[in-house]
Amino acid sequence: MVVAMAAFAMIVMATTTSAKQFSEDEKAAFVNLHNNARAAVGVGPVAWNDALAAQALQHARYCQTGHIPGPYGENLWWSYGAGTTGTPADAMSYWLAEKAKYYYDSNYCSAGELGCAHYTQVVWRRTAYVGCARVACNRNGLGTIIACNYFPLTIRESARSAEKLNWCVHAMERSAEAKMVVAMAAFAMIIMATTTTAQEFSANEKAVFVQLHNNARAAVGVGPVAWNDALAAQALQHASYCQTQHIPGPYGENLWWSYGAGTTGTPAQAMSYWVGERPYYDYRSNSCVGGECGHYTQVVWRRTAYVGCARVACNTNNGIGTIIACNYYPGGNIYNERPY
Repeated sequence: MVVAMAAFAMIVMATTTSAKQFSEDEKAAFVNLHNNARAAVGVGPVAWNDALAAQALQHARYCQTGHIPGPYGENLWWSYGAGTTGTPADAMSYWLAEKAKYYYDSNYCSAGELGCAHYTQVVWRRTAYVGCARVACNRNGLGTIIACNYFPLTIRESARSAEKLNWCVHAMERSAEAKMVVAMAAFAMIIMATTTTAQEFSANEKAVFVQLHNNARAAVGVGPVAWNDALAAQALQHASYCQTQHIPGPYGENLWWSYGAGTTGTPAQAMSYWVGERPYYDYRSNSCVGGECGHYTQVVWRRTAYVGCARVACNTNNGIGTIIACNYYPGGNIYNERPY
């Protein structure tokens, strides 16, 4: 939970960091350095994408050196000590130096997966876009952190997977393509944000969400949750994708959606669906029996203290009308633990 706790703290205390936007020349330097490395191994160029840069800034603001799972590839670089800075050349030099640790014939890093993974992300053959962000930190001893996001992301199948590190075409590529769908849809929604419309919850609707959560929690003897706007902002990030799959991250998450343009959604509808799973949760075996129950167990998870939700009207070709996402902190549904 350490990374998640630190990430949450950084969201609600954003004043402890300062974004240091890259200039146009620095953006060009990032692209050129990537493309020089890619040309050296015979793969095509990448282009800068501001949407990916905005996503990278979301992570960089956490001032954490651990990767947060998501729908994009990611490289991180950081310096230690207040007042230190970082340039595209600093980050790229560090990542490209890992080339010496990558053995093409065996598709293996001499120092383990992380020994060359930054380099292999830089030269990944199917990556087409990159966007980077830089933040001056005032915590954890970090001076500056640079994050770059990549799309399409690197597919990591197993420790020996050719798809994991190798930019040659392999037969397993076809099955890996199917696993790209969620990420591709998410990326498309970011760069075509006009296809969705946020429908902000009113103060009364926020209160309804909190009350319905706390009614369900009180029924099983756990304490109340409170609304948190930072979690709501994170939930909006996901809801804007108009995708029905969960995206891994440092928070718990529940999703609800309707089908058909013009349909809407209320806190009562979402909560009725989630809490309606209660009959499927078997406390004795701590498992779902006869149906899904993971949304319900997140609602009543004993250690969850904050909730924030967002609603988006979708205009996409997947038929979704409205999607509601709620984020929770600390997150629930931890393996081998009971919710209450």
